[in-house]
Amino acid sequence: MNLSARQEKTSHSLPYLNHIHLDGSLSARFYSKQTKKHRLPLTPTEFLCNYNYLLSDFERNEMLKTEMIYYYPFEFNDESVKSSENIRYICRNHLNYRYEMLEVLGKGSFGLVIRCFDHRKQINCAVKILTKKKSFRKQAKIEIKMLNLLKQFDCPNVVEIYEYFSFRNHLCISFELLG
Repeated sequence: MNLSARQEKTSHSLPYLNHIHLDGSLSARFYSKQTKKHRLPLTPTEFLCNYNYLLSDFERNEMLKTEMIYYYPFEFNDESVKSSENIRYICRNHLNYRYEMLEVLGKGSFGLVIRCFDHRKQINCAVKILTKKKSFRKQAKIEIKMLNLLKQFDCPNVVEIYEYFSFRNHLCISFELLG
């Protein structure tokens, strides 16, 4: 049997051989196709034990700083995540390993607003992601204080703020989804 016939036979009978990296590890594409059901939430340690092969070094370190992993986009492996420079909107990607990004609702000079699904609370919400400029961050903190104050007094006709968090050096604010 010649070499090409042997390779052809092997690739048909053992499909995972087509996904082996030079270091011997299997590619995330093979695993994500093979794994049908992912059980979340998990602690970061549990997630790393089960799905370490899916993550970049940056994500591994970032994940250890989170409390729980409620959502991770197993459908694709965004290998571009190597730093905290920018949060890119990619449909079905995550924010803070909790929010699933669904669509852009609007853009402005402060950042953008994305419709998300909060996998911890099991609700749809809007998340405002602010650009990393110091002046915008300062203004956002004032906005958060004002909205929390209005929330205490149960003011009508004011969007309800759920919470705020920092993700990849961006200040993010989650709100009730209107409309």
